[in-house]
Amino acid sequence: KFEKMDPKQCLDILQDRPPLDLQQLSKEQPYQATQQVLDLETGSVEIVPVNNQSNEDNLTAEDRHNNEVTRKATDLNSLNEKELIQFCRQVQENRVVAFNEFNNTFKEMLKQGSFLEYPTLVTRLTPQFSSLSSDICASLTILKDLKSLAVKPFTKIQAMESEKLTLTAALHLEKIRKSECENSPIRDETSLHIFQDNCVTFQQRLDSIIQVINEVLEEIFIEWLSE
Repeated sequence: KFEKMDPKQCLDILQDRPPLDLQQLSKEQPYQATQQVLDLETGSVEIVPVNNQSNEDNLTAEDRHNNEVTRKATDLNSLNEKELIQFCRQVQENRVVAFNEFNNTFKEMLKQGSFLEYPTLVTRLTPQFSSLSSDICASLTILKDLKSLAVKPFTKIQAMESEKLTLTAALHLEKIRKSECENSPIRDETSLHIFQDNCVTFQQRLDSIIQVINEVLEEIFIEWLSE
């Protein structure tokens, strides 16, 4: 099941992704809410535009996400700019909690050398990550209406969170391969070295992304939330 994913190809795709034109987005383009369709088992995170229309009798995943963003935007509509930014920072803190749960649970599986419950972990956490993403989508929609300059940094964070989630899943899958290779009766040293190198590469990229996210959040705090 896990052999279907090529982690190096995953990283290459991420590195080749064109950067978002954040200046253009904040000045001219209406914010397009998106959903993160997450498949942690295969290490893919698909960013899908949310449609403005839905068939209530036959809702797709995109329609459900669209409805969720609309509902949350309605709930948040009474908040001013500062309150919305505070809400987004809280969402980011909740994301840290979700990632910690994801990584810590996986570490226990890795310690035990059993990954049968990994799909269950994926199933349990996918709605949580999706909900956090829709929280940011709803907030960005209102911040855009308020012509807030905070749209730019939070859009950057949203994009980096998607990459962070993809790389986290890729790192887990590569560690699974490494573990299986180490415990195989026929040990393939060449493959083992490849898995080890990929784990280091993914972890370094993750550390870099986390650092940038934290730096942007600090800039937001200084610009909008410091007294």
